[in-house]
Amino acid sequence: MSESAYKIDALQGEEDYGIWKVKMADILTDAGLLEFVEGTIKPPNEDDPSYSTWLSKDRRALTAIRMRVGKGPFAYVRGAKRSKDAWEALENVYEVQGALGVVLLRRRFYGARCEEGADIEEHIRTLRGWQEELACLGKAMSEEDFSYAILTSLPDSWDSFIRGIDTTSLDNSHRLIARILEEDRRLRNRNGDTALAAKYNPNVSCYNCGKKGHVAPNCKKQKNGGGSGGNGKTDDGKSEGNSRRRRGRGGKGTKEGKDSSKSDQAHQVTDDHMRRTVVSFLKKKTDEETCAAIDKYRAHVKNQTGKDLKVIRFDNGREFVNELIREYCDKHGIKIEVTAPYSSSQNGVAERVNQPLTHARSHGQDPEEIFTGKKPDVSKLQEFGRKCWVLDERGVIGKLDPKSRQFIFTGLSDESRAWRYFNPGARRIQTSRNVIFPADITDQNESISGGIDPLTLEGESDTREQPTGQEQPENQAQPQSTETPQQPSSATTSETTTKTPPSRIPIRSTRLATLTPVNYRLLNNPAARGPREWQHHVPDTSPGDSGNLAIDEVPDFAFLAHDHEEPTSVAEALASDVWRKSMEAELDQLKRLGTFEVVDLPPDRAPIKSKWVWRVKRDGNGKFLKAKSRLVAKGFTQQPGVDYSETFAPVVRMDSLRLLLALAAAYKLKIHVVDIVGAYLNSTLQEEIYLAQPPGLGDGTKRVWRLLKTIYGLKQSGREWNKLLDSLFKSLGYARLVSDQCIYIRGTGESTVVVAVHVDDMTILALTDKLMQQVKHEISQRFGITDLGEANQIVGLHITRKPNGDIKLSQESYLSKIIQKMGLDNANPVHTPMDINVRLQKHDAEDPVDLQLRHEYQVAIGMLMWAAIATRPDIAFAVQHLSQFSQHPAQEHFTAVKRVFRYLKGTIDVGLNYSGTAFDREKIFRVFSDADWGNSPDDRRSISGYVCVASGGPVTWSSKKQPTVALSSMEAEYMALCHATREIIWLRSLVNELGLLANQPTDLITDNQSAIKFADNPVFHARSKHIDIRHHFVRERIISNEIQIYHCVSADNKADILTKPLARPTHDAKMESLGMAPNLRGSVGRT
Repeated sequence: MSESAYKIDALQGEEDYGIWKVKMADILTDAGLLEFVEGTIKPPNEDDPSYSTWLSKDRRALTAIRMRVGKGPFAYVRGAKRSKDAWEALENVYEVQGALGVVLLRRRFYGARCEEGADIEEHIRTLRGWQEELACLGKAMSEEDFSYAILTSLPDSWDSFIRGIDTTSLDNSHRLIARILEEDRRLRNRNGDTALAAKYNPNVSCYNCGKKGHVAPNCKKQKNGGGSGGNGKTDDGKSEGNSRRRRGRGGKGTKEGKDSSKSDQAHQVTDDHMRRTVVSFLKKKTDEETCAAIDKYRAHVKNQTGKDLKVIRFDNGREFVNELIREYCDKHGIKIEVTAPYSSSQNGVAERVNQPLTHARSHGQDPEEIFTGKKPDVSKLQEFGRKCWVLDERGVIGKLDPKSRQFIFTGLSDESRAWRYFNPGARRIQTSRNVIFPADITDQNESISGGIDPLTLEGESDTREQPTGQEQPENQAQPQSTETPQQPSSATTSETTTKTPPSRIPIRSTRLATLTPVNYRLLNNPAARGPREWQHHVPDTSPGDSGNLAIDEVPDFAFLAHDHEEPTSVAEALASDVWRKSMEAELDQLKRLGTFEVVDLPPDRAPIKSKWVWRVKRDGNGKFLKAKSRLVAKGFTQQPGVDYSETFAPVVRMDSLRLLLALAAAYKLKIHVVDIVGAYLNSTLQEEIYLAQPPGLGDGTKRVWRLLKTIYGLKQSGREWNKLLDSLFKSLGYARLVSDQCIYIRGTGESTVVVAVHVDDMTILALTDKLMQQVKHEISQRFGITDLGEANQIVGLHITRKPNGDIKLSQESYLSKIIQKMGLDNANPVHTPMDINVRLQKHDAEDPVDLQLRHEYQVAIGMLMWAAIATRPDIAFAVQHLSQFSQHPAQEHFTAVKRVFRYLKGTIDVGLNYSGTAFDREKIFRVFSDADWGNSPDDRRSISGYVCVASGGPVTWSSKKQPTVALSSMEAEYMALCHATREIIWLRSLVNELGLLANQPTDLITDNQSAIKFADNPVFHARSKHIDIRHHFVRERIISNEIQIYHCVSADNKADILTKPLARPTHDAKMESLGMAPNLRGSVGRT
């Protein structure tokens, strides 16, 4: 039988290579071609008459291999000249080899777990495949061990079934598997899950991994990217249509009432004659959903027009080119036309649907009229994306509350006589009959508070001048919260508009300006968005741009054409010219820096695998700037003591960075930022490490890279880079601080230069531009640098420098993102982070844990933690207190967490302010200490808090539960003094190394007289003899004249905010004393 008569699943990658290799070897054996692949039949001389016969058979073997590999593996065999070369290339890439391969395979085997509700049979087949792979490597597993492995991997709900298993029957895994599958069918029938069981079809192929018997949503293999969108073509005798389904880039689509994040695939069908397009939204890009969408469209056309589909055209996307759709078309007599690979122009009608649909017109009639033969009623149509006011029908509003809320119009409902609108807060498409479109706001472009970033419709060119990235001034007017809107009027509109609204600019009838590239990945992921732009966008109306149209509200589920999306697989990246060039540029950089040499792998060594990481770099408006590819090593496979020893690499402390900024404000220092290009690629590697050639861009041989320099992903890369950087600074005459080993200083007086290092980012402080340029020049002589100029962002913190030299440090962009991610961007703000009337306690450890709630709770705490550490001491106590419930949170704990987010929403512009006029050149800084005795109701421990103030703003702070129970308030305050003293000693050391000699003792201020007396008078007290000796550290520092303790009244203790919840008046007073007076935005909820 000819080898072409056999049909097997195409090879997709490492997961199915073992099975594919066995099947492929059988096919080649039956065709008599296996010897050519294995190289046992050597090629004769070219002048030998048998050479042509040998070449023909070898070519048949090569063709057989190429026709049975997927898009990804095809990249490795595309350039092969002989079948043996192709076979060995796939072996080198996908076959598990050596001791490391066995370890990884066993780790995968024993770590496999079948989730609740997953396909048990598919799970067992996966385990059986791994068992066979281990056997091929000479590590066969006994039947009993395999049986135990299956039982171990079953969900917890199967424990009762496992208890009934006779251990003597485990020597036959086939009998065990039969029992498990029988039990699985019984459970499914008992639970009424017959629909789920009916979905299993052994003839169905998974478009993700290529295996049969399951579909993509149930696939265990991580998605490696899919084919490009497909095109379908219909013909009703006079007209033909094109269908295209593509992945929405950041766009989302839903049916009414569904969460918008669930349907991120759009299937669109365009009639080629009428140019009428029908779009349906799918949850997953699967064969079944695609086929169902085509069937739905066919039924719609047949019912409305009496005509049937005759031809359907699409590209080679895997969701279209599959057995299910071919069977469907054969059954209904529909002809299939498939475009050639990478020839989207052959399906131009569907591709052009990505452009504005106003292109889709025909002979003065709209497509709907041609389709139905009736002129449609357009009296109810409104501009898509226009703001509308919807009656609040929740039934819980008060008499004085607004009766309507502002949303975004998205169309008319197909199911009822109602309007459709987008609710940004709930991220849903909803319907209502009670909608109005006020004429006085038709042309206004205010942003609705719902996370919809402003977009601009401009020409197609991607070479327009990039924005400067400057942020909006702090004093710009803010719009009113959408939770409490007032009925709009022309008066209020004019007041909130700070710039002239863009006028309606005529658009030429022959061409509609197309949409600029937009970062829909950011729109789709609220955690990755930048700060919301409240200002109106005014387009550039210079000559030549008269066709531009400015629009601020474009829903994030709109599907727009965009070529710059991060690929999900090597094959997908190589298919793009942009990403291929980016990957080649990365390899060129590695070669230029002498990072590696290509060698044969020693027999006793196993190479570390590598992978590609792709990132799209965009500006603040989401415009594409650069496609960046990075080749990284899979460092998690490194073995300690073999290919690495030490990994620690320091970064500048946040406390140190804030102190430097406070000193910069005091001494009017200039602050610039420099980024090192490819930092890790500069340091020399000490160990002997071999790296597999980069996926997709190797030379096709079994050779590997011997690394001469570190690359990203290796465990020791950070340490080696830090050592190299340290040697550079020392050679330039810098001294490394002992108190913070990522700060370097050189010179004295006005010639002083300070450099703070955070991995490959350097913050430089100097008094003059001449000194600044000198430092940059010295660094650029050794490394390639990107000069970012005057600092406006350091390690994710936004820096605002005022004309008088004062500095504000804030996180508005980050806070906006996390508030949106929590879905609280429309919530009412509150005045304090915690309610003084709520007392939270831990739940009994025996109570059941809501795993979903715990996950959401821990994620929320993690997001708050960064803000509390970086710029928001006002929430430090709340985060410290709420984090204690992370293992067993309840709903009341989660409500308290959400209150912190609501507080941040109202105080989002609050930050740390450092002023030169508030700087004390003798004392440098002052520290306030406080404690709340017996604060915790669970263990009765107290809370220590301190805040260090320099240049009028907080530099360091802490809110921490004390390690032991204090028997009195004096003891609690004394322990808090010790906690603050440790920080003072470190700060004094840092200041001294910076050349600001702190000859005077540092002021340590508390509101407890008894604690001061106990610290100043080291005499024996019967009530304090039990206090741990470690806390008497404070007495030693008083004697050495390093600290001096002073008393203040409680109302003046700035550390009070770090130890307990405060009522609003007290909280506001503490914030003002710290230079962080809030400016609450929007409507006000409870205090």
